[in-house]
Amino acid sequence: MEYLEKLPIEKGFAEVFYDRIEPELNMLETQRQNMRKEGQRNFWIIMGIGIAISVAAFFLLQGHEWQFMIMFAGIGGGFFVAMIGKGRATGGWSSTINDVIMPPVCDFVGDMHYDRHAGKGFGLSRFTSLKLVANYDDASLEDRIEGTYNGVDYAMVEATLTKESTDSDGDRSDSTVFRGLLFRISLLNDAPCPILITKDYGKLGNRFAGMFSGGKGRGMPRVETGHPEFERFFELHADHGEAALEYLPDAFLDNLMDLGSTDIRCAFDGRDFLMAMGRKQDFLKMPGINQPMSELTGEINKVFVDLAMIRRVIDRLTNSA
Repeated sequence: MEYLEKLPIEKGFAEVFYDRIEPELNMLETQRQNMRKEGQRNFWIIMGIGIAISVAAFFLLQGHEWQFMIMFAGIGGGFFVAMIGKGRATGGWSSTINDVIMPPVCDFVGDMHYDRHAGKGFGLSRFTSLKLVANYDDASLEDRIEGTYNGVDYAMVEATLTKESTDSDGDRSDSTVFRGLLFRISLLNDAPCPILITKDYGKLGNRFAGMFSGGKGRGMPRVETGHPEFERFFELHADHGEAALEYLPDAFLDNLMDLGSTDIRCAFDGRDFLMAMGRKQDFLKMPGINQPMSELTGEINKVFVDLAMIRRVIDRLTNSA
């Protein structure tokens, strides 16, 4: 299997791939096929039980008022439980792939630690108090990365934040208020005051968003930056406008535009730079159970694309790109 290095951050990784990852591929492919077969077997066993219940109901309960209800429950319930059984058989596959790929990748990149299960230790309170993300009821965090790049400490995590709501009938439902990446990057000097950069929703939208800001966030005055292109997409808020503009790194507003996404909210708070970057695609997505190991190299390339994005954020922040 050939590994093609596509990005500067990957230069030299092919040797690591051949030495540490390729020898594991035959074992992984065998394990993948076994897990896939087990999942399919579980699915059809449980589904068969559901079908048997439906057939029995058809013959034994003819004319009974519950006949069709039980038939439907047998097939529908069987399918639902069968999918759960299949998922349990294959659910550990992503962790298995992570355990093979990420340690060599972290060692190669250097000064980087990866934790797939990142439920604790990444504080979210400042992200909500600064209005980088909306208030939420439940948080799912995973794929946490911590490290040092060009002398700058950083941590990031993939987050899905949901909020529960109740309609007029008393029915509860969950809605996603944020899905994407959260960054915490150390700064060399304290910010003179909290500085928020957020999306420009237009006059009415900004006024509506400001109604729900408390203490920080849009509760701070808007600062004119003198940067028309930046202000097409973003707003800057701070209690001390002149000090905030003087503090921002050279060309930071230009560099923020270069990140390639307008779904960005960020803040300077104390000695930390915090950023919420909304995105729909999964971060560090590994091959699924139905993908053969021959497709693994392309997925590793995508991992490096995500890691390069982290460096890109720091480069734009420090103006070192």
